[in-house]
Amino acid sequence: MRTGNRNLIDLAVAAVAGAALMYLFDPQLGARRRAMLRDKAEAGGHDLSDYAQTQAKRVLDHARGLSARARTYVAADEKVRSGDYEISERIRARLGHVVSHPRAIGVDVAGGSVCLSGHVLADEYDAVLSAVWAVPGVADIEDGLTVHDEAGNIPALQG
Repeated sequence: MRTGNRNLIDLAVAAVAGAALMYLFDPQLGARRRAMLRDKAEAGGHDLSDYAQTQAKRVLDHARGLSARARTYVAADEKVRSGDYEISERIRARLGHVVSHPRAIGVDVAGGSVCLSGHVLADEYDAVLSAVWAVPGVADIEDGLTVHDEAGNIPALQG
């Protein structure tokens, strides 16, 4: 009985293959159909190549992100090893991006403990603290900043 089913399957496969060949090698439209099939296969190959490149870039970006995260964790674990001068310079660099008068703020670092002094505008105060806390190696902040609503007559906040 199994051979009867197998013969029936073989017959169906042969019929489908014959119909496909007739469809592709038809004297009137076969060349057009073959060209369309070739173009679709070529486009599929390009799509597959684009997809593979995109996924490879994604994996590479993900690996870079993991590497950066690992470096951040290592830097955070080595708070004591980071020199106070290095931490101070990192803080100064960040402050230059978040306040309008970074030279009005004094930064002293000792053993990862940061002492801030000087003048800051009220609308920039929270950004200053956030920026300092974001620097690797900062263990504590001693806030000695004088907060002002406006620059007024304070020379450090002029210009």
